[in-house]
Amino acid sequence: MVATASPRKRSRANSDQPRYVYHPSFQDRDAEKRYGSTNPQPEMATDAQHMPDDITRDRAQRMHYAAYRWESAESTREQQRWQRRYFSLRDDIVLGNRKLIFRAVHKWKSAGYQADDLIGECHVVLIRVVATYNPWIGIRFSTFAFTCLMRALSRLWDKISIEQKRQPMLLEQMVDLDVSMRDEPPPSQWEPLEEFFRDDHVLLTEREKLVLKRRYGLCSPLAKTTLEAVGRDLGLSKERIRQLEKGALDKLRLALGTHTPLA
Repeated sequence: MVATASPRKRSRANSDQPRYVYHPSFQDRDAEKRYGSTNPQPEMATDAQHMPDDITRDRAQRMHYAAYRWESAESTREQQRWQRRYFSLRDDIVLGNRKLIFRAVHKWKSAGYQADDLIGECHVVLIRVVATYNPWIGIRFSTFAFTCLMRALSRLWDKISIEQKRQPMLLEQMVDLDVSMRDEPPPSQWEPLEEFFRDDHVLLTEREKLVLKRRYGLCSPLAKTTLEAVGRDLGLSKERIRQLEKGALDKLRLALGTHTPLA
């Protein structure tokens, strides 16, 4: 009979600890030797090579064991040891499987997103996927993670689609978002767009919000500045700021119900 693994929630006393998948083999006498010793595989050049599924599975089993030992540790020193072990293994898996992010993002570039705008979102998703992956049930991590990434991107797009349906009347109130916007727009013309600049709104990235605020003086009519000045402040080239500005304005057009591209 094959032993089964099951998800375990963190206890209230250890609410800072991650959830983990418990496996009965954690109780075996040789469990620490099997799961707690240094990884037998050499560290991989994760930027140039994708981590194979068998190595990912091995690291995931060790990661969940580390979380189990972290929860059951009786001393602060022992907790810290297993805590470090857990995060080291988790980060190893994330970095080794980053190519899954690039594959998922590539499929969504045609939906109107800039690829680099989605990579950050997908890294957060991949971290969560690694933490919940059950390496004992025979599912390939690459299949599981890629499916989760595509679903997350789909949910993000659904949120933006809902915003499109909620905001059809804003287009008439919106200032024309093209090159002519470099003429100072009255602050009141931006009021319909304030929702998209909230910290919790997902349409624009933090960098895109900052670029538009600086470029068009959304914080203050006197704060309007040039591509070069914004680039210096953010440590980016003038061309990169122009790309971020164009991508952000295109997103706003899409959210407000028009697909007319910028000139």
